[in-house]
Amino acid sequence: MFRLLTPITYWVLIVMWSFILLFYLKRLRSKIIKRQLLFILLLILAIDAFRTLFESVYFGAWYTSLAGILPEAVYTFLVRPEMVFIPKIINVVAATVIIGILLYRWLPQEEQEKDQLEKLIQERTAELTQSNEQLKNEIVERKHAEKAVKARESFLDRVIDQSPFAIWISDTEGTLQRANPALKKFLNLTDEQLVGKYNVLEDKIAERKGLQPLFRTVFEEGKTITFSLEWDGNDMPNMDLKGSNSVSIEATMFPVHNPEGELINVVLISIEITGRKRAEEELGKHREHLEKLVEKRTEELKEKTDKTEESRKALTYLVEDVNNAREDLEKANRDIGAVNRELQDFAYIVSHDLKAPLRAVSQLAYWISEDYAEVLDEDGKENLNLLSGRVKRMDALINGILQYSRVGRAKEKQDKIDLDKTLPSIIETLAPPENIRITLKDELPEIVGNKTHMEQVFQNLIGNAIKFMDKPEGLITIGCRGEGSHWQFSIEDNGPGINPKYHDRIFKIFQTLSARDERESTGIGLTLVKKIIELYNGEVWVESDVGKGSSFVFTLPKKKA
Repeated sequence: MFRLLTPITYWVLIVMWSFILLFYLKRLRSKIIKRQLLFILLLILAIDAFRTLFESVYFGAWYTSLAGILPEAVYTFLVRPEMVFIPKIINVVAATVIIGILLYRWLPQEEQEKDQLEKLIQERTAELTQSNEQLKNEIVERKHAEKAVKARESFLDRVIDQSPFAIWISDTEGTLQRANPALKKFLNLTDEQLVGKYNVLEDKIAERKGLQPLFRTVFEEGKTITFSLEWDGNDMPNMDLKGSNSVSIEATMFPVHNPEGELINVVLISIEITGRKRAEEELGKHREHLEKLVEKRTEELKEKTDKTEESRKALTYLVEDVNNAREDLEKANRDIGAVNRELQDFAYIVSHDLKAPLRAVSQLAYWISEDYAEVLDEDGKENLNLLSGRVKRMDALINGILQYSRVGRAKEKQDKIDLDKTLPSIIETLAPPENIRITLKDELPEIVGNKTHMEQVFQNLIGNAIKFMDKPEGLITIGCRGEGSHWQFSIEDNGPGINPKYHDRIFKIFQTLSARDERESTGIGLTLVKKIIELYNGEVWVESDVGKGSSFVFTLPKKKA
């Protein structure tokens, strides 16, 4: 049985490798493959599959002949020196072709795609910068719009509260939502007795006096109505009738609509005209004797009517202004939402479309270094290491861009952060060399903010001090002191220092002061620090000169959770 096991195994391998080779060839002929590197990789795999299939056929025939299944002449033919040499020649040819493809097709194509990736990153970065500028402008516009809305609403509140006319505002169902002081004084009732409890569409007095159909035209048809009403002591037992048996009012009721034309409130402005009606009755009885008094009262009444009309117009204009301001604010919010969606799309492209090929290149470089370690010379190994380093740099750059784009895009959780407890774990994570000593010269405060943001700030600033230290005995000092309503933090080092002409440049994205081959850097760290600090209404700057070390200073507000 074991004598047959070997030839059976080989023929099973022949079937499996035949399937694999056919699969590769079919994929190579398919139009689905649009990536040149993937095509080259499939070509290499197909060559290797052919080599393996040939070996399996050769040795399968060999062992099948030994097992007596095939004629002995087959074995005699295959063991001839010139036949034994054929699989080795095919291995050498396959390896030569693969190396040729890697050198003359893979590496140039890889460099071309790398240039395309760098160009795409530059384009996306430019788009992101432009979007950020647009977002800043839109935020400023939105703040101005919000300020204008608040000013108008505040003015409207003062007009309503200080108006000598009784004003009430109801919802779309007729339930009272607001009553001004003049109305509460007139009815001798409080907010607790009126707001949320009185409904004009269910008012029994208005129904008894036949006003309900008129009221419903305001709520259902959006009309403006003016009417008069007389109350007696039985209608409103709490009302101060001032010694009279009844009181009369004149009122205007009008609808308020939102920008979409939907009814949101109904407003009623009323004025007491009891005195006017009494005067009219007296004038009717004594017209002949009191004509001058009638003329005087008529003039006074005209002035009051004019004031009422002016107030009503002013209130109407204010309502229109508030509606227009709300529409502007909603448009600004929609525009900001569109910018946020563009940022989310960019983050998706970076995390999927850019990082996936980087992982593939890194994995392929690892396979080559492992499978062809004995074939590659020192230059080849050095080039592979250089390739892996470039891939890691690109991955770090993409991660930096992602971190930068996410800061401030969503409302982050705010917690109390004890920096005296948090900072030691950050330093331990950075693992500074033994020749660099990090000290805290002041007791650090407890602040309020997002923990991840604060860790990113300290990790970038302390990490830069460690990375660029050029002294045999490095010293990094972390300090803090109170400055009015803010905490002022400082991270000082005795490193190489920074020329003052570069103090602004280092906080710009992708800007570094040394070549990336000398010190690995993405050029995003300080930009991320600046964005986070400004998100918390703080400031960040550097105090340094060449050869005198550097001091990075930033402020954070002393706010409580």
